[in-house]
Amino acid sequence: MTAALAIAVAAAPANFAFARQAAHASQEAQVAARFDTIANDPLQLRLFLREMPKGGDLHNHLSGAIYAEDYIGWAREAGFCTDETGTALRAPPASGTCAKDRALPAPGDGEGSSDSRLIDAMSTRGQQQGVGANEISGHDRFFGSFERFGPIAGRSVGRSLAAERRIAAGDRLSYLELDHDPNTLTRLLAAAPEGPLDEAGLAARFAQELPAIAAL
Repeated sequence: MTAALAIAVAAAPANFAFARQAAHASQEAQVAARFDTIANDPLQLRLFLREMPKGGDLHNHLSGAIYAEDYIGWAREAGFCTDETGTALRAPPASGTCAKDRALPAPGDGEGSSDSRLIDAMSTRGQQQGVGANEISGHDRFFGSFERFGPIAGRSVGRSLAAERRIAAGDRLSYLELDHDPNTLTRLLAAAPEGPLDEAGLAARFAQELPAIAAL
């Protein structure tokens, strides 16, 4: 091997690294320029940011992460009804048939306004558009929505897991950490006796609840 060739071979890794750094710098400049161009365009900015790779979504509450449209579609398939206000989902009655004024309209039957009202009630979409902003805070609107879709969410855990993975993939998330209590655990917590509990009473309370916990 000649001296010139040896020097060229030795320098190749450094040259490759320099070229790669230069390419990255060029890409970063292009991305920055694109961002500056669309910074005042909410729609373009949303599309731009959605496509960017992201690290992870931590402490994601499964039931609150699903689109209202998905819940409504699953509710239709299960024969669910609405409540008397038309703003919450309710399990079908024992007869299996909803009252006419509480039935969910079929998709595409010209009654889309019913879905729009449900979607606004089961999400913060309306709040973001100013619907009801003077009547209820965003905080109360968000947490008040859980009881509106709760009946179908409790029956759709598997579908919810699949839907949330689809959403995460679309958002280019590399890690998803879900927070979800199984239905049996939720019922156990709801049935827990009320009243004060101090350190001295922990052992007795644990012994009382252990049989139900073991059944999980």
